[in-house]
Amino acid sequence: RAGRLALQLLDAPTPLLARIMTLRRTGEQLVANVPARGEAGRAAVREHHFASMQAMAVAGNTFVDAGGMQRVEAICARGLDRLQQSQLAEEGAEADKVLLGLEAVASLQSPAVATAALQSSVAGLVCQLVAAAGPGSSVPHNALRALWAILRNAPPCDFAAALGVELLRPVVAVCGRMFVGWLRQNALDFAYLDVVCCVVTQIAGGGPALADLVATLSARGFNHAVPTSLAIILFQHTHEARRGGRNGRDVLKHLGPINLALEGLYTISLHFDLRAVRIPEYEGDVTNRFDEALSEYADFLEGFVSHQVRSRYMQVYVSRLLAFTPHGTPPMDPRPPPIETETEQQRRLMQYADSMQRTREAVRRQRERIREEGGAAEAIRSAEAHRTRGDAAIGSDRREEALGAYSMAVAELAGMEADARAAWALVLAKSSRSQALLLLRRHEEVLEDATDAHVLLERHGERFDPLESARVAEELGGREAESGRAIEAQQHRARRAELEA
Repeated sequence: RAGRLALQLLDAPTPLLARIMTLRRTGEQLVANVPARGEAGRAAVREHHFASMQAMAVAGNTFVDAGGMQRVEAICARGLDRLQQSQLAEEGAEADKVLLGLEAVASLQSPAVATAALQSSVAGLVCQLVAAAGPGSSVPHNALRALWAILRNAPPCDFAAALGVELLRPVVAVCGRMFVGWLRQNALDFAYLDVVCCVVTQIAGGGPALADLVATLSARGFNHAVPTSLAIILFQHTHEARRGGRNGRDVLKHLGPINLALEGLYTISLHFDLRAVRIPEYEGDVTNRFDEALSEYADFLEGFVSHQVRSRYMQVYVSRLLAFTPHGTPPMDPRPPPIETETEQQRRLMQYADSMQRTREAVRRQRERIREEGGAAEAIRSAEAHRTRGDAAIGSDRREEALGAYSMAVAELAGMEADARAAWALVLAKSSRSQALLLLRRHEEVLEDATDAHVLLERHGERFDPLESARVAEELGGREAESGRAIEAQQHRARRAELEA
C-alpha cells in the first residue's frame, strides 16, 4: 500500500505539503508499534522489528517494480536543470515536484530503493541537488534526507563505486558549511544537524578515500570542518549533560547528539588521525588538539556511556577516541579493535530483512503449490524423519551429524509457518537444533533458534497442545539461560584480557 500510494502522490492534484506529510506519515507507520525492550520479551521485540523492516522492504520493492524510480529520476533531472538555469522558484510547481520526489526516496528507504537509485542516475542527481540549491532553499536539506536513505541501505562498496569522491565532495562541502553556520548561531541547537551528522558518517564509512575527504575538507575558514564540528557538538552536549547532574531528563536529552557525534568521529578515526584536528576555545583564537580537548570530558563520558546509557557501541566509540593521546599509536592501531557500528548493523539488518522477505515470498509461493497438491504432509513426514535421525546421532554423541539432520528438518518446513501442523513440526526441529548447538557451544545460534521457536509458540499458541507447548518452552528457556550465562562469561574474559593487555 505504501509503495503504490507514493507513486500515486507524485501526480496527485492535492497541495504539496499535504502530499509530503501523507508520504512521511506512511513511512513512519511502517516502523510504528515496535515495543521497547522493557515492555516485551525478546522474541516479541524481534518479531515486531523484523516485521517493520520487511514492511519497508515490501513498500520499496513495490515502488521500484511499478516504475517509481524512473519517475523520481525524471523529476530530479528536470529540477536540477531548472536549478542550474536559476529558473527553479522555491514556491513553484517544479520545486514542489522535486521535494516530493526526494520525500518518496526518504520515506520508502529500503535496499530496493537504494539499489535502484545507485543503478540509475537518481543518487548522482540527489548529490547535485544538494550542492546546486542556494542558501535558504529547502532543497538541500530534503536532498540530504534522500541521500541518507540511499547510503544507509546500500553496501559502502556500492555507493563508493557509484558516486565516488567527485560527486560526494560537493555534498561534504555543503555539510561542512551547514555545520559551521548552524553551530555559530547556537552550538546546542541540533534540530537540523542530525541528518547532516548521519550523512557525513555514512560517507566516511565508504572507505579510506571518502573518510579522508570528510576529515580534511575545509569550510568557511575552518580546516577539518566536519570532525571539528562533530567534536564541538560532542563537547557542548557533554558539558550540558555533565551540568545536568542527577536530573535524568536534562541529561538524556543530550544523548542523541552525543551518540551521533561519537559515531561520526569513531568512523572517521578508522582512517584518519584525529590529533590533527584543532578545536577552538570558547573565546579568542586559541585552539586545542582534539585529544587534549577530549581529555577534559573523558571521565564523565566513560561513566555516562557505561553506567547511565549502558551502550556497548558508545563504550567502544569512547575507548577508541581516548586511545588518541599526544604520544599514542597510529590511527589504525588503537584499542579496542574496530566493531560494527549501529549504522552498519542497521544496514546489515535491512539487507537481511529484504533478502529474507524476497526468499520467503518465493518459498511461500512454492509451498502453496505443494500444499495444493497435498505436499505439506509429505514435508512434515520428511522433517520428522530427519529429526529422528538427528536424535539418534545425539544419542551417539555425533553432534555435528545431529546438527546437520536437524537443519535439514528445518529446511523442509521453510515457508510453511502459517500451517499449524507444519509450524509445530518446525518448533520441534528448532528446539532440537538448539540443543545440538548448545552441545557445540555455539551460544549465539542457540539464542537465535530458541527465539524463533518462541515466536512460533506465541503465534500459534491456541492451536498447539498447551502441555506440549509448555514443556518445549521450558526446555528452550533453560537453554537460553545457559547460553546467556556462557556469553556473559566470554565477554567478561574478553574485557579482563583487554585490561591486562
